[in-house]
Amino acid sequence: MTTRAPRRLGSFIKGLGVGGVASIVDFVFLAALVELGGITPKSANLPALLAGAVVQFVGFRRFVFVGSAKRSFWWQLFGFSAVTGISLALTAGAFHALVTMGFPYPLARPIAAFTVYCGFSYIAWKRVFTSQGNAGI
Repeated sequence: MTTRAPRRLGSFIKGLGVGGVASIVDFVFLAALVELGGITPKSANLPALLAGAVVQFVGFRRFVFVGSAKRSFWWQLFGFSAVTGISLALTAGAFHALVTMGFPYPLARPIAAFTVYCGFSYIAWKRVFTSQGNAGI
């Protein structure tokens, strides 16, 4: 194992931690909107995902990719937003499919989010936070 491998594993694990916190925020918003607000799970899906995304951006910038705060905030915000937009669409689609197939929404949310996180989001966010980006932005 190279010396980079433990760092990569460490950032992936920290990313899972930040993702866990973001998922809790996401789920609390989702459950509150459904249970207290009387909104359908499908309608509450996007606002809950957006609340989790805010937590995720701050967490990745401050805790997962140490040193990334020295890079362009605006570049990272743009890149994170682009990746998050795609991630939200993928997660919303997966959530919708799972709920439509009869999965209860409390189970559908973590399955959809974790699958998209491991298969797309983390890989793309890593590029956003570790590349220099456009220093002029």
